[in-house]
Amino acid sequence: MTSVQRIPTLYRTMLSWVEPVFCASGTVLAMFDPTRYIDTMTPHFAYDPPVHRILLDQVGAVYLLMAFNSAVVLRVTDDLRVWKAVMGGIWVSDMLHIRATVKELGVDVILNPLAWRAVDSINLGILVGMMLLRIAFIFEIGFEKQSKRKRR
Repeated sequence: MTSVQRIPTLYRTMLSWVEPVFCASGTVLAMFDPTRYIDTMTPHFAYDPPVHRILLDQVGAVYLLMAFNSAVVLRVTDDLRVWKAVMGGIWVSDMLHIRATVKELGVDVILNPLAWRAVDSINLGILVGMMLLRIAFIFEIGFEKQSKRKRR
């Protein structure tokens, strides 16, 4: 079975057009509105420029790399192996992001959506939603079945 296959429109749209916008917005927040970024991610701490500036610039750079990989790398190939490799890498990042969020907000808050702030609902909704879409992609849910070619 060849690894070049038509990527379903839902995945192509969400993973190579919508997700880069989410990642780029993370870059903008982390690098250019650090107070809001810190409040979004860690509501129990205030922004402290000497301590946080370099870390937030580095976080912004990582978000920009993810935006580039999603917007550029995925658009130049239909090779399913490449798409799955990129999605697998971002999935690992998703898992670590969720771990960090649980550590910050606490399990009791995570398990009680009524305790979430509006920004938590948006952040977690996008994060978990995109992660589930990525998992569905990796398992090829919604892909057309390809018939196996016989070699002569």
